[in-house]
Amino acid sequence: MFTTEERDAYVARVKAERPEELDYVERRTLPDVELCNERGFAVSLGEWRREIFGVAAPLYRTPAGECLSVNCGIPSFRFSAEQIERECGPRILGLARSIRSLVAND
Repeated sequence: MFTTEERDAYVARVKAERPEELDYVERRTLPDVELCNERGFAVSLGEWRREIFGVAAPLYRTPAGECLSVNCGIPSFRFSAEQIERECGPRILGLARSIRSLVAND
């Protein structure tokens, strides 16, 4: 998960380097980040490639500060958007929790 400062720095970079993307970031990316913070996982319902749905959950930060996640791409004909939200999201969240628990116990 990103801190408020990291999020603000990202928005500032987009504004300075890719101003044409700022509207998308404010309208879509930031609300999706908040939703991930609330429920613990994120979904992509064909935003990058319409034939691929994705689901991901954050794991932890490395000692170098890199953010790691676990994710899965799913052909869009396999699941509906509702199934991704209702079934796949909670499952990948459970997987992320299990991995975090294993890493914490090392």
